[in-house]
Amino acid sequence: DTTAADGEQVVTGPQISAAQPPWRPDYTELARRARLRGIPEPGSEKFHWHQQLRIYRDGLLIDTPSLIGLDIDNKVAVGVHTHEDTPGVIHMEGDKPFDATLGDFFAMWGVKFGGGWLGGLHAEGDDKLRTFVNGREISDPAAYRLRRNDNIVSAFGSADDFPRRPDTTELQKANGQKGGSSCSLNKSTGKRPKSCVMELFEKQS
Repeated sequence: DTTAADGEQVVTGPQISAAQPPWRPDYTELARRARLRGIPEPGSEKFHWHQQLRIYRDGLLIDTPSLIGLDIDNKVAVGVHTHEDTPGVIHMEGDKPFDATLGDFFAMWGVKFGGGWLGGLHAEGDDKLRTFVNGREISDPAAYRLRRNDNIVSAFGSADDFPRRPDTTELQKANGQKGGSSCSLNKSTGKRPKSCVMELFEKQS
């Protein structure tokens, strides 16, 4: 669900955490949250975009964990998620193109976001939530529609203790550059699998 606060969207809904960081992925209501927000399953992954997200609190990097949106045990996968081999990179994957917002990603994670909220952190005094996309500050971050290769920073604290444009090495790796790949090659065939997510589930089963 999304509610409005002071003109900004705020991610709320089933099992959305307002706890202090770090935040683990929540899977208990993952499928329901995806349905509520219209996020498809990854499917054949013919559509595949990446964005990089870095989160800071008082200048310190907060981990964006792997397997957000990918419940291995129950084989639930949603089309906005993170992988293990590219830390802090969001993957948008589906049978066909679809729209998703930064708020959708935090909803798949299970973390309250927007309207000055970042989990249990809330704007007070000089401490504010600021979000930058490709170096430009945006005013309603939960409503921001994700675009290919976005470099996103959400930072809580003062204005001068975090980078506006972090290094994009992991994003480039996810795009198959700098020796990386969003999916590993099959050693026997030399080809990428048709579905990286399904391959991951099969490895863990």
